[in-house]
Amino acid sequence: MKKLSLTGPLTTLLACLFILCACGSDDEKGTSGGGGAGNQSGQIADGLDQRLIGTWTCIVSEGWEYNASGTILVHWKDLSAISTERWEFDDQGTQLSHNVYNEPDKPEWEMATFNADGSFYDINEDGSKPKGTWQTTNGTLTLTVSGKPHLKSYSFKGNTLVVVSEEYEEENGKRYLASKTVDNFERGTFNSSDNTINPNGGGYHPEDNDDEPAVNPSPDVSFNVLGVWKSYKMTITETLETDYVQDKNDENYMEFVFSDGGKATYSFWDETFVSISLNYTVSGNKVRVYSGQADLTLSYDATEGEGEGALVLSRPLPQNEAYTLNIYFRK
Repeated sequence: MKKLSLTGPLTTLLACLFILCACGSDDEKGTSGGGGAGNQSGQIADGLDQRLIGTWTCIVSEGWEYNASGTILVHWKDLSAISTERWEFDDQGTQLSHNVYNEPDKPEWEMATFNADGSFYDINEDGSKPKGTWQTTNGTLTLTVSGKPHLKSYSFKGNTLVVVSEEYEEENGKRYLASKTVDNFERGTFNSSDNTINPNGGGYHPEDNDDEPAVNPSPDVSFNVLGVWKSYKMTITETLETDYVQDKNDENYMEFVFSDGGKATYSFWDETFVSISLNYTVSGNKVRVYSGQADLTLSYDATEGEGEGALVLSRPLPQNEAYTLNIYFRK
């Protein structure tokens, strides 16, 4: 059987994957892909703000309760998951009490995971586990749980996601704001052992029929994508042929650099070392990278990379699409 060469076509393959004008058909041009120019600031795709995709941990939560006259009755603020301040007032707004509670051994935490398929999961230390679907429109985040929509406003302050929830009640035929909560989230999962946030942990994924799964403050953390991932091996699945990338000067060397905020850089050799800016999202063991029309998914394999795990990009071999080329990246 004729041996299929791994070397040679890689530059063509990767140029086709990421240099969009070279290999896309006319019908493909102009599509939005995963955050292209046709989207609001390149971030909205299929009604989903791509900046939200991933797992977030609430670090500061502040809330107010009001009476029908608009007077604050209760004001509370949770800080860093372990400290709570609470103020209480009478109907005229006179302060009745002010208490501070510090319980580092009993941290309060909440994690919300927004998936690229429009599903979401939420979990906190009390075992509350709502799940459903999410959508975004003009700064409004709609969470639908058991068929009931819950509307919240959201915005970003730097890398912090700010979500505002309001509840209204009616008294004597007058509708009034009864409570308001402002939650500040940082990207990552909460680790209760040291009250820190893993900046790129996975999300909570309950089983469909699991009404009471065990509460784990750091569930499904399989790998940390942040950092530089360098190609070190290429294989053809069907023939088990393997080539190894020696170092950065190897013509088949490639790398991904994943940074905070969903930004990434992809680099490879094409006479010179070329770098392309990308966006990325993480869901489970999948990393999706995209820019304009380019849209690829790498899978994390914990058994590869000399025990440290590897990201694997699998694509048809350019000269014979019946064969699958796998490119392995490790930190």
